[in-house]
Amino acid sequence: MSHVRQQIRAAVVARLTGLATTGTRVSASRVHPVARGAGPTLAVYTLDEESERMSIGADPEMDRTLTLGVEVLVQSAEFDDQMDDVCAEVEARLGGWRPGDPKVRELVLVSTEIQPHGEGEVTAGSCVMGWQTSYVTLASDPTISL
Repeated sequence: MSHVRQQIRAAVVARLTGLATTGTRVSASRVHPVARGAGPTLAVYTLDEESERMSIGADPEMDRTLTLGVEVLVQSAEFDDQMDDVCAEVEARLGGWRPGDPKVRELVLVSTEIQPHGEGEVTAGSCVMGWQTSYVTLASDPTISL
């Protein structure tokens, strides 16, 4: 079985697949090729995770706070407007949603960083939205949320 954070990423990818602006252009990796002229694309990946021991003993419970990055990649001279359109769809789809497992807390948007990329032949930009959730596992088994 996979780590709970991988399960959460997969659930987020499934939830974001099929948006009007991005369709099936959703990847579960920060490294993925984007073809020239492709429409807006999403990448879902782990930004960081903090863990805190909640109990003492041989196999303590771990309270984990996961921050996922949902990166929007846009190739357009009007990237600000197109970026905001995609972000609005992502926020509407993810805001307050629980990723599959009822023991995983709802996703909360905690940051948005927008970066234009004007180099080269194609005007492009990216935006990384930080989404935070938390869950609990045993120290010895990060594949099951408690």
